[in-house]
Amino acid sequence: MKPYRFSLENVLEWRGEKEKVISEKLIKKTNQIEEKSAEIEGLVQEYEKIKNDARTFKNTSELIRMQQYRQSLADSIEKERGSLSRLNNEREEIMKDLVKARQDKSAIEKLKEKDHEDYKEKLRMFEQKFLDEIATLRHTRKEG
Repeated sequence: MKPYRFSLENVLEWRGEKEKVISEKLIKKTNQIEEKSAEIEGLVQEYEKIKNDARTFKNTSELIRMQQYRQSLADSIEKERGSLSRLNNEREEIMKDLVKARQDKSAIEKLKEKDHEDYKEKLRMFEQKFLDEIATLRHTRKEG
């Protein structure tokens, strides 16, 4: 009897690679989110510092310049939060893709397990048939 070979092995390997690629995309996106969060945190800290330092300015032109800078920081914070939201949405989509890829791979793995069990059963039946034939031949020789 031929050695076991799963007919969908190539599909299983391809789905495994697809899962790996999606996992890597998820890691990359998570890193981008962490970087963006740190960037936003830095902007917020700078904004709060400028807000607190605004009381110390005695010169009107400095105060106006700082208010403009503070507004620029506020705009940047808002823009970056929008970007962070977009990144989070993209990560959610990647996570959905990863769940789907894992389900697809799992389905093929279950088929492989069932196919292998069927193969082992056929092999067992083949061996039993072979042993029965040997026993029949021995019995025939003893009688003859």
